[in-house]
Amino acid sequence: MTSKSPDPRPEYGNYTHMSVKDHFLGASQTIVTLVKEVSDLIPNAGPLAQVLGITGAVFEIINQIKTNKDDCVLLVERILRFLKDMAEECKLLDAPIVDGSATARRLDNLISKIDLIKKDAETWQESSRWDALWHRDTLKDALLKHNTNLTDCFHAFNTGALLHLTARADNSTHQMILPTGLAPGHLFTGLVVLEAMHSYKGPRRSCLKGTRQAVIDKFFEWKESGVTHVCWFSGPAGFGKSAISQSIAELCASEGILAATFFFLRGAGARSDFNYLITTLAYQLTLSIPATKPAIESALREDVRIDSQSMEDQLEKLIIQPLKALAGHSTTPSVIIIDALDECNDHAKIGTFIDIVARACSSRQLPVRLLLTSRREDHIIRAFSSAVATAATTELSLESFDASKDIEAYLQSRFSEILQQNRHI
Repeated sequence: MTSKSPDPRPEYGNYTHMSVKDHFLGASQTIVTLVKEVSDLIPNAGPLAQVLGITGAVFEIINQIKTNKDDCVLLVERILRFLKDMAEECKLLDAPIVDGSATARRLDNLISKIDLIKKDAETWQESSRWDALWHRDTLKDALLKHNTNLTDCFHAFNTGALLHLTARADNSTHQMILPTGLAPGHLFTGLVVLEAMHSYKGPRRSCLKGTRQAVIDKFFEWKESGVTHVCWFSGPAGFGKSAISQSIAELCASEGILAATFFFLRGAGARSDFNYLITTLAYQLTLSIPATKPAIESALREDVRIDSQSMEDQLEKLIIQPLKALAGHSTTPSVIIIDALDECNDHAKIGTFIDIVARACSSRQLPVRLLLTSRREDHIIRAFSSAVATAATTELSLESFDASKDIEAYLQSRFSEILQQNRHI
């Protein structure tokens, strides 16, 4: 009775670019709509209620709303409101469903099963009473099969969603307990990652004194030239990008020209989370450039949920506008350093960030220079390859610098340390 149906996904939209929250809201409406369509097609929908796993009370409401559109809208709104409240309570349902992922496959399966029920119902509705009686055993078997398949799909999808939420909740809890060093009630409480700053007293090392001097000198030459506003240090793993960034940050801080820093680190909770980048930079601006503090704090007071706004709005209100207001009052460009873009957990946001920053630098005279470092990964290369980013950026490839003398100096230093610690050698 059933046959392989075409891919039903186009009928329900491209969900793969929706957030999990949006998907739950949209999918619930799709399911309710299909239930109503199927219940309309079959006069005696009692068995179907069991197939769909719908309680008697809910199905009674569906029967009542067949001829009353307002009640139907009310039911859908009630279900969506419940799911929305749950999503807002969790505040975790913002990860995109990736096409081809386990969640997407479970969703495909679930939609396919619901679609098959709909198509079977249409077939049964077109059958004569004699055919319905003659094929009653086949119908019964089909209902049982639908019941099993749909139950399995619902369980698989719900279990996957719960696992997803649990993992996100665990990660969020880990990030929330990171010490911020900010007193309760501070405007930036929960928005700042101190561990990502160059000044954090952690296991972050700068270059050995006297090494990577050519790279460091090249950076300061670029800064003074004013040719572009963005400098991109690129290089493979192990080329010392983070150590160079730390050294430059310390030198800039000693000269009073360091505005803010953020050192991404893969798998380190909030340090790998893009959502903390802009607010952490803004917090440092209030300290390094006090003149920006009124504008930044005003933006935070006006919108206590500014961290949930779009990246464009956050950058505009917390970084660009406060710095732009100083453009006519400062002649010494300050430096913002963002290290290891490739270790951020959101590739799409990094690409968007590079584009927004490049456009801001191209259209406004901001009193800052940005040093960005990363490996040459595809998503980052694409972002820097746009016409706007190319015009605003100077790339310095660490592979083009001769590091043989630096390696020699490093080995001599390490051997000296070993000798000092092991005098019996």
